[in-house]
Amino acid sequence: MDSFFPLARWSRNDPVPQGTLDAIHGRELAGVVIEGVFDEATLTRGIAGVERSTVLAPRPFSPLFEAYTFGQILDLSGADRSSYHHDAARVAREVSDSFGEPFVAELMARLDALGAPLPVRQPRSRDGDDYAPFTVRSYPEGGLIPPHCELEQLRRDAYADLLPQICPDTLLSFLVMASAPEAGGDLVVYDLDQADPRVPEFYADRSVLHSVREGFVHKHIPLRNGDLLVFDGGRHFHQILPVVGPRRRWTVGGFMAPTRDRTAWLRWS
Repeated sequence: MDSFFPLARWSRNDPVPQGTLDAIHGRELAGVVIEGVFDEATLTRGIAGVERSTVLAPRPFSPLFEAYTFGQILDLSGADRSSYHHDAARVAREVSDSFGEPFVAELMARLDALGAPLPVRQPRSRDGDDYAPFTVRSYPEGGLIPPHCELEQLRRDAYADLLPQICPDTLLSFLVMASAPEAGGDLVVYDLDQADPRVPEFYADRSVLHSVREGFVHKHIPLRNGDLLVFDGGRHFHQILPVVGPRRRWTVGGFMAPTRDRTAWLRWS
């Protein structure tokens, strides 16, 4: 395993050690890939269903790059989360209808196994509204996500309700590779931590972030269709490289963090 990013790889039939999420949270691991969890037919059917949906419209992440989410993500919802919570139930229903209930059940079971012996659950707001369990992301040709780490989300108004519920020292990212592109679209993780003293400079001038790829040791995380990845995206700077070719990159995923009292794990998107 790499010294800066120790990543475990298991097959879908390998036993999952208890406390895997805690091991990632505690930096014993940086992440884990479980290979071949989902079959191609399920994924192809699911993507087609999402594309046909009249309920979930693609939302752009930013005018600066091409990446889209089906289902509103908390990070981009702003202080008024009413439309986000309204969307949460719809995305759960649409993904279940498109990919099938067994897909959702298997994904939840896999996350539960990684979190054991602690329970993994979906958080609710103070008003009793559900957070979205996951969202679907799509990257067309040329689509990308620039270097970032997920802990920057916690400074945003959208997290005012959830932040008191979670341990704020990192966020874990989880995703299912539903369709890998022909080329490009790689997840790349850098040997640059959120705690690095240079990070405030990067946030002060976002253009500096684009030099991260050349300036730091990095690791490509290859993923095939059906693989499930969970990794410490909160502390590790990472990016999605530009997609090459007409086949889009599709993923289903979200974020996880332990509760403040460390008695459970929460998952949302």
